[in-house]
Amino acid sequence: MIKPTIRISKCGYCPKRLSYGMLDYEALPKPSWLETSAREGNLHEQWIKDELRADDIAVYAEQEEVKIECDNFTLVGHIDGKINDHGNEKLLEIKSMSQFEYDRWLKTGFSGFPAYEAQIDCYALATGLYDVQYIVKNRNNGALDPKLFLLGDVKEKVDAIEELLSKLLECVGDGELYPCEYDPNNIECKRCEYRQYCMPAPVVLAEDQEEELMIITDNWRKGDKMVTEGKELVESNKLILAAYTRDTPSHKLLFNNVLTTIFLQHRVTYPKKEVEKLLSEEQLQGIAKVTDIEIVKISKVDKG
Repeated sequence: MIKPTIRISKCGYCPKRLSYGMLDYEALPKPSWLETSAREGNLHEQWIKDELRADDIAVYAEQEEVKIECDNFTLVGHIDGKINDHGNEKLLEIKSMSQFEYDRWLKTGFSGFPAYEAQIDCYALATGLYDVQYIVKNRNNGALDPKLFLLGDVKEKVDAIEELLSKLLECVGDGELYPCEYDPNNIECKRCEYRQYCMPAPVVLAEDQEEELMIITDNWRKGDKMVTEGKELVESNKLILAAYTRDTPSHKLLFNNVLTTIFLQHRVTYPKKEVEKLLSEEQLQGIAKVTDIEIVKISKVDKG
């Protein structure tokens, strides 16, 4: 019996999402921006590799196929490559992101991108290279976030992935979906091509209420788009203004009635976990300030 194959790039996806595909559920059409992003990603990947070579770093094994043979299936993927930096061999992984995704990456790292973490762990195990040069590029302004990782506990993490995927295949073999709940705050859920099966049923409204909400949600979408585009425009030009301002003796630049100032701000923060180690629960409760506030969170479940 031929074992099924699962793409390494997808092995960290929600197992219910994977089971929808394996059971041939109809997926939503892929948005047009996805193909454009993929093409741009390939270009940025090649540019980064060219820059590495220009720095006298060897880049090779590009798109080399790697496999991990599991008991019930085979994990298959293609690495971005390997590098040799003057005798130091490392696994190379390159990602390019929009401004929004890049900001999210800087804030969360792999915790916000679990599929990327599962992917690099599998690549490391398959190649035996645990030193990783991981480069993330902002497609909007060219900013780079290069990191060197020495991955640990890779075998244990891949074993956990294998265990989860084995349970998934058992469900699919029985013609059942892997049990998972829809999370409206989870980005993977909101972008999933099978989200229509998981999302809660829409509220039944009177005709006038439906018309009013259609106008309100359309207006919210327009405003949200303007905010996003405005933030991207501000951030990309902020980098250039900062570069000009650093060259001034006073670190101040007034031009076109726009004042740019660069200064150092002293901040003191205390890591929550370390403070909790030093103080007892009673002491923490004595200094804690607890308030309940209402939070209204609005988000899109598509890219529109």
